[in-house]
Amino acid sequence: MIPLLSIVIPTYNRDSFLSTLLTELARQSAGLPAGTVEVVVLDNASSDRTNSVCHDIAAELPCFRYIRNPVNIGADENVLRCPEAGSGEWLWIFGDDDILHDGALARIVDLLRETSSDMVLLNYRQVHRDGLTLLAEKVCPLDDDMTLPSLGQWLEQPASLCLLAFITSAIARRAPMVKIDPSPYRTKSYFTFLGVRFEPFGDRPVHIVANPCITQRQYNYRPEHADAPTIGIDTFTGIAIYRLLLQIAKRSHLRPGELWSASVIDGIGQELPVMNFLDWLMKHSIVPSLSANFHAMTPEQWKALMDFYRNESGELPERIRNRLLTAINAAIEAHNALFRLKGA
Repeated sequence: MIPLLSIVIPTYNRDSFLSTLLTELARQSAGLPAGTVEVVVLDNASSDRTNSVCHDIAAELPCFRYIRNPVNIGADENVLRCPEAGSGEWLWIFGDDDILHDGALARIVDLLRETSSDMVLLNYRQVHRDGLTLLAEKVCPLDDDMTLPSLGQWLEQPASLCLLAFITSAIARRAPMVKIDPSPYRTKSYFTFLGVRFEPFGDRPVHIVANPCITQRQYNYRPEHADAPTIGIDTFTGIAIYRLLLQIAKRSHLRPGELWSASVIDGIGQELPVMNFLDWLMKHSIVPSLSANFHAMTPEQWKALMDFYRNESGELPERIRNRLLTAINAAIEAHNALFRLKGA
């Protein structure tokens, strides 16, 4: 029997969080008809007790599989394996440190049985990584559930991108995701999964659940983790995010301009249009990084930067493209001045 829902958990070296999540999934799935939900763990070559945690929980989760990569393939690639790792009608990629609310699994299963949508987006709470300090009771300001005829129309709603960029907040029909070629989205942005999430469903109906049934831990990465994101801390990560968004705009059946109308929530809880976010990324990440690190860039990095500007940046909004050109020109001038100084 094909499960209704595959919950696939990509993980790396977070055995305590994973143990808590699997225990809760075992408790909640025990009340469901046999075979309704399967749980799959994709272990990215963890060096902690992840293997033991999974073997210990197997007896409590009848529909459970543990898959271990022989080497760490990086967070993006591990997440891209999730659609094929599952076998259910629906796929829920669940972050190993995220929290499932009491009774949420049964409610979600009931919704999946009834909905005619192809994607379900879940509103969520945010807490500090201690699991106790509340940061936001509800990330999206929604009072009631809604169903929209396309994912693109959801992008017009406040904080729309939050429910797409948070990996655990989207459940989607699995078969269309398996068919997607993820190659164009491999930009090392830490958000590769967004391409696979947008492309099959940009023009398909989506149901949004207003009341949170999951909680996200914020600030939960440590620099020593191989899978820790480096979002926006250097020129190339920032540009990777630009490249990813351009590919999504091209390939996801969105109407012109829909992606650029999306918004996120900034660090002080205010709605921030994605255009403003890109501007922030340019001013506070890419430009300073270029200015500070131009002297250490390799010829290959210079070539990658110039290739992006010549071949792809023309599709960026004009103010972003002009700012990028100014930053590149300043870095080139500084590089040439340093070269002349060394030769003097």
